[in-house]
Amino acid sequence: MRGISEIGCFPSNAGVVLHVMETNEVQIFARFLELIRKHSDEECNIEFYAGKLDIEPENLSRIIWEKSDSSFSEWLNTTD
Repeated sequence: MRGISEIGCFPSNAGVVLHVMETNEVQIFARFLELIRKHSDEECNIEFYAGKLDIEPENLSRIIWEKSDSSFSEWLNTTD
């Protein structure tokens, strides 16, 4: 039986691409934590933080959840 990469469904570097995406998301989450510590007193909407990180709010919300098992609102409330 042929493997997935052998039949052309995925490029041979798919694992590398996934690792780079994961690394990028970790960096985005770390930058989000810095921003929320700095701005949570005056900024309470995800659009502000997503704009600072140059990503869509939906993507930021997903990254926050996947990296912390907490929502944006929960992070916002813990910095008060």
